Amino acid sequence: NDDPAPAAELFGSLDLSAEASGSSDRFSVSFQGRADGAGGSNASGTSAADAVAFEFDGNAGAADAGLNFDARVIANTGEVYLEPVYVRLDDHPLTLSIQGNWSEEGLSIGDLRIAQQGVLSGSGTLLMVPPDTVIVDQGAPEASETSDDVEPTAWTIASARLSFPVITLPGAYDVLMKPFLAGTDLGDMETSGQLSADIDVLDNAPVSIALNLDNVHMDDRS
Repeated sequence: NDDPAPAAELFGSLDLSAEASGSSDRFSVSFQGRADGAGGSNASGTSAADAVAFEFDGNAGAADAGLNFDARVIANTGEVYLEPVYVRLDDHPLTLSIQGNWSEEGLSIGDLRIAQQGVLSGSGTLLMVPPDTVIVDQGAPEASETSDDVEPTAWTIASARLSFPVITLPGAYDVLMKPFLAGTDLGDMETSGQLSADIDVLDNAPVSIALNLDNVHMDDRS
């Protein structure tokens, strides 16, 4: 089949302002903007958004290695689907801030903060490395010597440490847990209470999870 794959669909409006200074190898840029009525979907239908409105601002600048950046996003309107998770931002507004570095070695986020109303709040660090990279010395990236004939793999979470001091039920169950539990004995629960969690990830797999429950109630609706 020589037909080209269908392209992703994007729509909406974007207002953006930016100010840059410096030279090509030592520059800085600040930016801010707002999107309204934004949405779209990928060709396979596994991700989609509609009527999304969000504000953003940030800074970026050349570093000794790669690009340093910090950015903030506040999204409070619209619908987002990332298979199998569906979120109405009108009900659960999202605030996200990140600070890190982008280079040939990968994406390093030294300060990640997330808050979603009625669902959770958390912070953490993250290191992602590109395809054909091996992980050595407890998460340090190193270019692999893989042959050019080998099919590239997806990006890898080399390491991550995430802390969620507030996870609120039923919001967290309805938005984040229920889609993955559909069809199981835990797939249709009435929930209340709060949780907290600390999660460590190495090479795309969780290696440590600490979970605390505070007045948690779960009742099978069926």
